[in-house]
Amino acid sequence: MIDIIHNPIKKVHISEYIYYKDYEELAAILTLNPMAQSATLFWAQGIIFIASPAHQDSDIMVEKYLEGEVYWNTIAFSKMSDFQGHVRIKGMEIPVIDVSKSEVMNSIATWLKKKIK
Repeated sequence: MIDIIHNPIKKVHISEYIYYKDYEELAAILTLNPMAQSATLFWAQGIIFIASPAHQDSDIMVEKYLEGEVYWNTIAFSKMSDFQGHVRIKGMEIPVIDVSKSEVMNSIATWLKKKIK
């Protein structure tokens, strides 16, 4: 018999957040990076966002992850009232994933909404 252990994320540490007034502006930033073709945006609670995780290759970061803590260097976000499966910008189609069923992602989206001035 295999033991299955659910170890949920307990904390998300975000070092910096950047708000874009228009989600197309956020998507346009992704087109500047040649690796953007593999980029995916997330959507929940009327917020579209992308996170840049901190490097997880140190022993302490692995330990923190196992304790349920996640570290993100930057999260860029914008409002997008209705979910769309992709954003088309500058000839590129950037996929958007509806993560609203995730408790963690909903919490992050709610936190981000409070940061909009």
